[in-house]
Amino acid sequence: PINTQPVNYISGRSTLLVGCFSLLCLFLYARSREKAGTRGGNIALAGSLAAYLCALLSKEEAVATLGLLAAYELCRIRLQIDGKRLREIFFGLLPFMIVTAGFLVFVVRILGIVGDTAQARGVWENLLTQARVFFIYIRMIALPTNLSIDHVVATSTSLFEPAALASVIGVIAVLVGSVLDRNSVV
Repeated sequence: PINTQPVNYISGRSTLLVGCFSLLCLFLYARSREKAGTRGGNIALAGSLAAYLCALLSKEEAVATLGLLAAYELCRIRLQIDGKRLREIFFGLLPFMIVTAGFLVFVVRILGIVGDTAQARGVWENLLTQARVFFIYIRMIALPTNLSIDHVVATSTSLFEPAALASVIGVIAVLVGSVLDRNSVV
């Protein structure tokens, strides 16, 4: 047996970099919110922005980090949303939105990269397939067998496929359960 996975997966280095920089961005952002208005908070915010930019330059999927920061903010305020808190969140995330817009302008205008290639599958097929993948990963967490880098999942094309229907119902049940649980805690 030859252990070639680390060598074969060197092309995945960008995924590791984006994960590292995104987590660093989230950590420094949380630190900046804890120390808001102080010199340490401003330094942490600058570091968070720099980490976010490094994540974006590593791989475009780092744009999702903006969603993580927004989710952090919602958890920080314990989902007690009012106009003042929404403005606070918006202005806290505004520098990251500006960096994201600048990055998109850089990619499209300067580098000339436009996503006009044909998609492997449509949005609907992607959502159905991702619902199935969600439960595949839950199963792998609960029963860690057959762990490898590569998992082949057939594309779901219809809601009437039994696996796709069960997965969509499962995702909806998880979401409804989360909302009901949140309402019982608050």
